[in-house]
Amino acid sequence: MSPVKIAPVIHEWDLTEEKLVQKYSGQRQSRFVIRSCFSGYNQMFVLSGSEDSNVYLWRRKNGSLIASLSGHSRTVNAVSWNPVDPFMFASASDDGTVRIWGSSSAVDSSAEPMNITD
Repeated sequence: MSPVKIAPVIHEWDLTEEKLVQKYSGQRQSRFVIRSCFSGYNQMFVLSGSEDSNVYLWRRKNGSLIASLSGHSRTVNAVSWNPVDPFMFASASDDGTVRIWGSSSAVDSSAEPMNITD
C-alpha cells in the first residue's frame, strides 16, 4: 500500500475562536520547516518559502495566490517583510543566498543575491 499524498496547505487559525480562518495552497512542504508570515500594507498578504525553491504570495482575505516567485536554487526556508517598507521583503534559501524583493523602484532586479555562506 502506498502512502497517501496530501497537498501541502498553510492553515490560518483563529486561536481565540478555535476555528480555521483561511487556507493557502500551492507551495511545497514535506521535509523541512518553512517559515511563513503576514505583512504588507495592513497585513493583507501571506508570504511563504517552499521546497520547490520558490517564494509564494497570497491575499490573506481570500487565500488567492498572487505570485510564485523564482530566484533560488534550493529550498526557501525563511521569509521576512521589511518593517519600514510594506512592499519589500527578503527570502533566505538553503542555496546560501538571501534575496531582497520589492517594487522595481525599490529594488535593483539586476543585483546579484547576497551569499550568506561566505
